[in-house]
Parts: sequence; C-alpha cells; structure tokens
Amino acid sequence: MVADLAWDIQLSATQVWQREQIILEVTVPTSDPFARLKADKVVIPSMEVIALPARRETTKTGQEQLSMRWQFYPHTSGKQTIPLPVIRYYLNGGTRQKWLPPLQTIEVQALPPYLPPTLPVGAVSISSHIVPSGILRPNSLAYWHISLHSTTVTTAQFPALLKQLKASSDLDVLPAKISLNSDTATGVFQLDYRIPIKPKTSGHLDLPSLQWHWFDPQTARLEQIHYEPARPWVLALWQQILLLLGSGMFLLAVGYPLIKRGLKYYRRWQSKQHVLQQLRTDTLSYETMEACAKTHDWADNFSLRQWLEAWRQCYGENQLLQDAVLAYEKRQFSNFK
Repeated sequence: MVADLAWDIQLSATQVWQREQIILEVTVPTSDPFARLKADKVVIPSMEVIALPARRETTKTGQEQLSMRWQFYPHTSGKQTIPLPVIRYYLNGGTRQKWLPPLQTIEVQALPPYLPPTLPVGAVSISSHIVPSGILRPNSLAYWHISLHSTTVTTAQFPALLKQLKASSDLDVLPAKISLNSDTATGVFQLDYRIPIKPKTSGHLDLPSLQWHWFDPQTARLEQIHYEPARPWVLALWQQILLLLGSGMFLLAVGYPLIKRGLKYYRRWQSKQHVLQQLRTDTLSYETMEACAKTHDWADNFSLRQWLEAWRQCYGENQLLQDAVLAYEKRQFSNFK
C-alpha cells in the first residue's frame, strides 16, 4: 500500500489573453524510484492542449517528485474551466493511488478585434544562415536556412515567411522545404525552412528583409520584428582571384614593413641580451659592444664612453654596466702604456 500522497496543482496564470500560453502542473513527492504518473488525454473544445512529458526531478530541498504538465491556449474569451482527468500513481505494474485534480478556472480576455486570428500572441525568435558559407558564385545553387522558435507560441501561430520570399532580377527563389522540429521535452516550438536560392549577379546577396507583428501579452501592445539577414558577397571566379591577389598585395605592402621593423627590434633585443649575459659572467668584450652599436645604428668609431652614453639614452642607467665598461677602458689603456 502507498500512504496518502501530498498532491499539488499549480496554474501559471488565471487571467490571460486569447491564445496566450498557460501552463498547468501537477506534482507529487515520492520515494519510490520506479513510480510514474499517468493520465488520460486532456481534450477541451475551446482550447488547444499540449501534453508535455511526465518527469521526475529533485526539488531544492532534495526531495524527489513526479510531475505532469500541460500547455493550454484558449481560443475564446470569457470565464473558462480546465478539467483534468484522474491522475494515477503507477508503481510495480499497477495503479497504487488515484487523484482527481480540482477544477481550475481562468478568465480569458478577448484580443482587439482588428488583430488577425493567426497573429502570434508571444515572442517568436528567428535565426538564419547560408549554406555554403563564405563567398557565393553567380548562378550557383545555395540554401538559405531559416529557423523560427518559441517557448510560448505554437507553430500554428508562427508568421508566414514564404509570402515574403519573392524572386527578383538578382535572385531566384525555388520551392522551400519546411520541417517541424518542436521538442516537447523542453517545450520549444520550432519550424525550419530550407530555401534553395540562386544569385544571378555579383555583389551582396539580395536577400529580403523579414518582418512580422506580434502581440505582447505582458504589455498589451502590438510589437514588430524586423529581421535583416546576413548578406554574403556573390563574386565570379575571376573576381575572387582578383580579390585574393589584391588582398595578398595589400597584406604584403602593409606586412613587410611591420615584419622588417619587428626583426630589427628583435635583433636589437638579442644584442642587448648578449651584452647583459657577458656582463653577468664578467666577459664583456669590445666585439660585443661593437656588434650592439651596429645593431642599434649608433655612430661608427665610437669611444667606450660614447657607447655607454648611447646605451644610457636607449635603456637607462645601469651602474654595473658602467663600472664594467670603465674597467675595460682602464685595462685597455694600461695595456697600451
């Protein structure tokens, strides 16, 4: 036997607009790992009803619970009721307990009469891309993939995009393939279009802008979506070759001086490190200082003091280096005597 269960029912809203989504959820805590909830199909003539998959989840308190959810979209205005069938707690091959949810009442407000019956009540998002990506060629077939998706609007209310896709003097639009890819597990409604297109001329791909109106139930305002798709370049093969050559010459013209300058600074850095390395090992030589001067474009036939001053102006004071150079100068002078 199963002890009396703590059933609960939650309604997302009690005052809604026509065609606005309502979510009703029935939950019950459980400690049985194999328990499930079952119910007959919900049919309400004045509403569109979508049953979501039953699920098991862990609450914030760590308690396991089972739940069943439905989405309701009322078509008519006025006071309406939502009757649910008996919910069965199913365990070990049989029904262990039944529960009849209480009748739920909602108030449905009529939409303004000037709105068309297919206008979305809620937001619908759009994304798109072209296959193949990158630069296209004139008179070559490509595909424009468009995806419409929403968590609050069913695909029956999605905007009619195909009416906005018309051929032009620069673009052929061929019959589209439409596929329904809604996911009841996540509650996402999705409609995908695969539209063959063939550009006729060079330039930016002449894709049309897409737009539609939708009713925002939160603000009771009519909103508009204006979508500008990405428009890749359309270039013939010879144009692509010219573009590639031009880009290469530009990169060479810009990059060569930068590379040359970078190598110059790298050689200077190397010569500086060579001086500092010999300074640490007390092996500083005239040849190393001479190579450093040439790399830095310092004056030819410099004296050691001139070299030291040039270093100070370039890298700042270095007392150890100054002492080493002056000691080297003193040794050379002693040898000369």
